[in-house]
Amino acid sequence: MAACALRPPPTLPLSHPPMTASPLQPHHLDLDLSAYAGRYIALVEGRVVAVADTPEAARTRARTAREQRPPTILFIAPTADD
Repeated sequence: MAACALRPPPTLPLSHPPMTASPLQPHHLDLDLSAYAGRYIALVEGRVVAVADTPEAARTRARTAREQRPPTILFIAPTADD
C-alpha cells in the first residue's frame, strides 16, 4: 500500500478584511430606534426584523420572519424622557 501525504486544505482569499473591534472606530447605526425603547430588537443586515420584550422572543420572531442570516439581538435602553 502506497503512503499518502496529508496536505492542509487550500485557503480561500477573503473578499474583505476581517472586522476588528477598536475604540477608535465605533460602529453606528443610522436608524432611529427610539420607537423601540425598553424592548429587544433583532437586526439582520442593518434592518429591524423583529421586536419583543425578551431576547429569546426577538430571536424566535426573527426566525419566524424567515430570515436566513442569524440576527443580532439588541436591547434599546429607555431614555430619561420615558
